[in-house]
Amino acid sequence: MATFLKKESTILSIAIVVALAAITSGPLEASVTLEAVPEQSTAPASFPSPASVPSNRIVRIDGSSSMDKVNEALKRGFEKQYPGAKVEITRRGSDLALQSLLAGKIDLAAIGRPLTPQEKAQGLVLVPVAREKIAIVVGPDSAFKGGLTFVQFAQMFRGQITNWSQVGGPSAAIRFIDRPDGSDTRRIFRATFSWWK
Repeated sequence: MATFLKKESTILSIAIVVALAAITSGPLEASVTLEAVPEQSTAPASFPSPASVPSNRIVRIDGSSSMDKVNEALKRGFEKQYPGAKVEITRRGSDLALQSLLAGKIDLAAIGRPLTPQEKAQGLVLVPVAREKIAIVVGPDSAFKGGLTFVQFAQMFRGQITNWSQVGGPSAAIRFIDRPDGSDTRRIFRATFSWWK
């Protein structure tokens, strides 16, 4: 997961990301599993935190609901570090958040998907703040109790495997409950796994 900034962001916008880093050893650590950013990703930049911000300053964050716990921890930490400042959080999804960021309507876009080449070309910069895992789950009432390979799962998703008997389970139709096409989870699969496409 990442927060995105426009290159010309103010030091205050950058400070809110720094405020998150300052509190990750506290309450955030207990509620969100934070892992190191993958080696192939750009390492997070470090920014100096300002000594103060105006007491009436409002920092606006929009993005994916998958960033809720991170955003709430960021809000608590920033408002504690800068008394009188407020953080407003909305959850309109990654695409709308990035559009709002580019239009100057928000200060930070907190999204849980990679930045596209087109978005990078518009001046957005990645600041990694967390990484979470995606799980594929079989319902508790399913007669299938085995394991699946990534290839088998991809074949199921593409409609090449339609019955549990094709992967060693009982004869029963496979039903998917899936995220919408535009969701961050779906985009991560497409960007990460070549077999997903």
